[in-house]
Amino acid sequence: FAVRLPCSSAKGGLKVATISLVKEESGFAAELAALTAGAKLVGTYDGKLTPEQARSIFENDQPEIILLAGGTNLGGDTETQLYNAHTLAEAARYATYTEYGVPVVYAGNQDIRDQVENIFRHHYIDIRVTENVMPEINEFHIEVVNEAIRELFQTVIIRAKGFDVVEEYM
Repeated sequence: FAVRLPCSSAKGGLKVATISLVKEESGFAAELAALTAGAKLVGTYDGKLTPEQARSIFENDQPEIILLAGGTNLGGDTETQLYNAHTLAEAARYATYTEYGVPVVYAGNQDIRDQVENIFRHHYIDIRVTENVMPEINEFHIEVVNEAIRELFQTVIIRAKGFDVVEEYM
């Protein structure tokens, strides 16, 4: 063959779970960002996660990436985001379906980005922080979240699944 082109469906699609503050606002933005990045939504949650919901995310939904979004910048909700970050980080041990863990993209209130990042890093979870997907009501920054999801998929998940072998072959 003169040309060889690899193609992958990522074993059925890139599975993403979204956790947002309010379904109609940051939830909509998070879902839109995940879907336009080519993801398959396996779970969407809003508000404060219960420990049971957090465990279910890892045991039942089994996402490859978690997108945590919500809270407008400059004074928006911080309590829910910090609570959800702690709850998810503690429940991550239930992600027994993956050897590389489940990375998190944080696209929420930028006032607490360092705190959220530290929570996940303390639990040895790969965390990527982007701009807020919705820094103000009805203002969306979808593209930066798309890029973070795609970059995670290309650099972490493809290699962890062994798809880099195809890259070497090609």
